[in-house]
Parts: sequence; structure tokens; C-alpha cells
Amino acid sequence: MTVKVTPEPFIPHSTAARLVPSGVGSVSNTAYQPWPPAGVGGPVQVTGFVKQRSDTKLIVSIFGSGYPVTVTGHLYTLGVRVNAANSDVHVKFANEVINNEHDLRGGEIEITGVPAGTYTIDGRLKGDNTGTSAYQTDTNDSWTIQVTETL
Repeated sequence: MTVKVTPEPFIPHSTAARLVPSGVGSVSNTAYQPWPPAGVGGPVQVTGFVKQRSDTKLIVSIFGSGYPVTVTGHLYTLGVRVNAANSDVHVKFANEVINNEHDLRGGEIEITGVPAGTYTIDGRLKGDNTGTSAYQTDTNDSWTIQVTETL
């Protein structure tokens, strides 16, 4: 008699990526844009992430530094894109511009309902007023994204 044993997928499992921008990148758009922008090597992303089961959740963390420029009193939303859907992770109200001071921002989000498959998960950013506010990152900054599949 032959018995076939199928091992369970290893869960939890994680993959991470880090990006240091190659120059100054800026977003000043009310719609989500790749973050950091493509012109400076972005976005920060995990490619080829294999989600092994449909009944699990993803925990996505994104952290990095940058700075608001030009005007005060604007919201900047850091997010992630999974399976063509954007999710808000962190909202920052930039009340003042202090010599383009670099600050840390980030957070994590739990995402459910993503079927098993292979995905690219990337960083996103949007502002609240196209053309009058901007958030930038440069070679003094770095961005990290981590994706974990867990029960």
C-alpha cells in the first residue's frame, strides 16, 4: 500500500524589499501614484510574492522617510497596491514646512480576500490637492515594504 503525503504550505511566510531613491522624486496628485516614483528607481515593491492559500490574510508593512515641500496644511496618504487595489496605510497632515525636514512615516495593514496566486505588492502615495502641494523623497531616504501571509 502506498500512502501519498502532501505537506501543508509553510505559513506564515514573508518577503521584503528595500529601496534607496536614486534622486529627488515627488508626488503632488490626488490619485495614488507609484512611490517612490519610477524616475528615482521606484516604486518600492515585492515582486513574485506567492500567496499559498485563499483563506489566509496578508499583512503589508511600508516604512520610509521623505518631506513635504512648497506649502503647509495638506494631507499625504501612504498606501500599498495588492491585486490592482489600493489601500490606505498612513495619513499625515503636513502643517508646516521646516527646511524640508525628513520625517519617518509608515504603518501596516491587514488585507483579506486575496485569492491564492502570485502578486506584486508596491508602495503608493497621494496628496490632497494636485499642483499646490508635494511630498518628496531623495537619496538621503530609504523605503521598505514587507509582505507576510498568515492565518
